Amino acid sequence: MPSGKSIRVGLRIGDEEDAQDETIEARCVINAAGLYADEVAAMLGNRSWKIYPVRGNIAKFGGAFVADQ
Repeated sequence: MPSGKSIRVGLRIGDEEDAQDETIEARCVINAAGLYADEVAAMLGNRSWKIYPVRGNIAKFGGAFVADQ
């Protein structure tokens, strides 16, 4: 939840029986949740975008193609 120039995030650590609540406050939060980044952002109140994952193939014609090794 935004609070002035920072964001405060509540965490629940552990399983249901031994859960502990903790709050972290920061000026910047990096969301590195990959394909679930939109869902994590929505949990923090940002519902302005949605990820629509698709599977595709890459092809290059007319020149050499070197894949990362």
